[in-house]
Amino acid sequence: MSTPHAFAARPAPAWFGQRRYGLFVHMAIATVPGFAPVHEYAEWYWSHISEDRLDDVVLHPAPMPEVQAWHREHHGERTYDDFVHDLTLSRWDADEIAELAVAAGMGYVIHTSKHHDGYCFFDSALTDRTTARSGPRRDPVGELAVASRAAGLVHGLYYSLLDWSHPAYGDPAYVSDYLHPQVMELVERYGPSVLWGDGHWGRPASYWRTDSLLAAYYAAMGDEAAVNDRWGNDHADFVTFEYDTPAAVPARPFEVCRGVAYSFGYNRAEVAGDHLGASELVALLTETVAKGGNLLVDIGPRADGSVPSEQADVLREAGRWIRAHAGAIDGTVPFEVWGDATTRYTVTPRAATSDDGLVHLHAIDLTGARRARFAALVPARFELVDGPPGVTQDHRGVLVDRGRDGATELASVHELVVRPVRSDHIDVRPVRGAAARIGGREFGSIGAALAAAVPGDVVEVADGHHGAPQETFPLHVPAGVTLRGHGATLVAAGSGGTAVVELAGDAASLAGLSISAASVPGFALAAAAVRARDVRGASIHGCTLIESSILVDRCDAPAITGNTLHGGSIVVRDSADADVRANSQSGQRWGTGITIERGTGSRVVGNRVADDLTGIAVRASADALVAANEVRTRWWGVHVDAAEGTTVAGNTVERTMRAICVSGGTGTRVVANRLSRCDSGVMVERGGDDVELLDNTVDDCRLGIFVWESPPPVAVANRVLRPREVAP
Repeated sequence: MSTPHAFAARPAPAWFGQRRYGLFVHMAIATVPGFAPVHEYAEWYWSHISEDRLDDVVLHPAPMPEVQAWHREHHGERTYDDFVHDLTLSRWDADEIAELAVAAGMGYVIHTSKHHDGYCFFDSALTDRTTARSGPRRDPVGELAVASRAAGLVHGLYYSLLDWSHPAYGDPAYVSDYLHPQVMELVERYGPSVLWGDGHWGRPASYWRTDSLLAAYYAAMGDEAAVNDRWGNDHADFVTFEYDTPAAVPARPFEVCRGVAYSFGYNRAEVAGDHLGASELVALLTETVAKGGNLLVDIGPRADGSVPSEQADVLREAGRWIRAHAGAIDGTVPFEVWGDATTRYTVTPRAATSDDGLVHLHAIDLTGARRARFAALVPARFELVDGPPGVTQDHRGVLVDRGRDGATELASVHELVVRPVRSDHIDVRPVRGAAARIGGREFGSIGAALAAAVPGDVVEVADGHHGAPQETFPLHVPAGVTLRGHGATLVAAGSGGTAVVELAGDAASLAGLSISAASVPGFALAAAAVRARDVRGASIHGCTLIESSILVDRCDAPAITGNTLHGGSIVVRDSADADVRANSQSGQRWGTGITIERGTGSRVVGNRVADDLTGIAVRASADALVAANEVRTRWWGVHVDAAEGTTVAGNTVERTMRAICVSGGTGTRVVANRLSRCDSGVMVERGGDDVELLDNTVDDCRLGIFVWESPPPVAVANRVLRPREVAP
């Protein structure tokens, strides 16, 4: 860790909390071919086609067979830089981009100055690979900076620290002679209020040395300046979540960024149905703001600079609602509860001198129904002081009945005034008194109860929140003992990755508990909060984990059933006969939802998996069964990698890049799966041998069955319906 500078304790600028919604604009040379598999990032085209692996490519397959095949068919032997000639920007209009942001209800713009390919969209004195010296021969960064400020928008710039084109990348000279001077070029020429870094992951902070660079930026720009957490630096004004809304409310300012569809850069393979609808965009914005964050939504203009109508139209449609209800979005702060699937709560801060205890609440109903129920506002927790006509409160919460006004198009906002009620039975602090019981025996801590337990005992955890200093983590559950709770939560924020619960003996069991850890920012994966190692018959059932994972290692016959994981994963390694069944898992955006690795005889059955990089992975394992799961994720649905004798049967996979992918290995059977709205239905690559594809249905996918560098699989009775066409 380098020495902190004076800006280490600097708060985020005031405008960041006032302008909660922004526009991201992504372009690169890759904009010209404008192609990636559905759900992939088109701006990574150079990496996708390159036989020579580029620097610091992580997560994305490289090269990508689907893109190599597309490139050969449509562009032959053309190299990546050959596309610069067709980057015309003939229809680029910075005033129209700024006007779109205003119409969308946005308050700021972040524009890509240089992506990973190193091509600059401004006139840099340090390279000829710029739009000013090739391609369109103009300065789009400067044009949008002027247009944004004229429209009343805060203007910022994206800059990739990663540079695939620079010959000195990886050497100290790249940082000292190119990166630092070029960033200061941007600062001095365009005065961005945000420096939005990216591409930092491949090198340590000591390589980037950006603390001094950002100190110079702050000195130049003053109190309005902000940076994100992708500079490899000591300080950041906000944490970045990519295509990911945190499950728990972060303690720091944050921003969620994503495209209107699945790619940041323009992708001609995306169709209208791949884009967010207006109601989905309003739901995403209100959830993000209710949790205390900002939302940055991206457009990817075409090579001529025009914005696809599928992107612009949804921003304008949602923008009509957002501008009409700006008071419930901009400048608000989180309530005690953020909401749920259909409701959101935001608060307009009052003057510090206000001491009447009243909270002026914006209660948002996403259904837009005539009768809106806000179940969090029960009399035991909040007294209803004021509200619109037709508002009532009972034990089910607050009900707003708008009578003949009927439903609204997207969502309704109701202005309520409430006063928090502090009741003794509402316990948001660590439990005092008896924390756990074994039969009639009471214990002051869960740890003490577990230490006294013998095989066959059930340690019942008292309702409420349990954490330090009362408890010392990890809690060790001995052989034959069950640790069980109903309304109990183990709070382990700040535990530094230490497990919360260890199943430490044969037939140890964990049931019904909630486990909450600190939010995981950026690319970090949730730490394993529940662990079992070298035991037989361990059971984890009916638990809820927030930003926390389950790790089972070297176990026989473990059972992981009926759990709910938000922002965490299930990992089973080197184990036999694992039963992973009926779990609901989501939000492992840069990892895998359920992993079976180097095991035998594991069963992954009846799980619901969503919003991960990979849904279910079977790696280097034997005789695994993956059956009857519902998967909706990002780049891989079910990935069988170097495994033997795996059966993938009866699963439903939708809206992912590769629904089912078999990489290497032998004897995989893919049977009776339903695969829809993906790029490829079934992909067999890298020497997958003795693969059988039987009775699968592939619907609305660009590629039904795709084989690359593998023996032809045995394919019988598969149905490929409505193959997706790609825009010219």
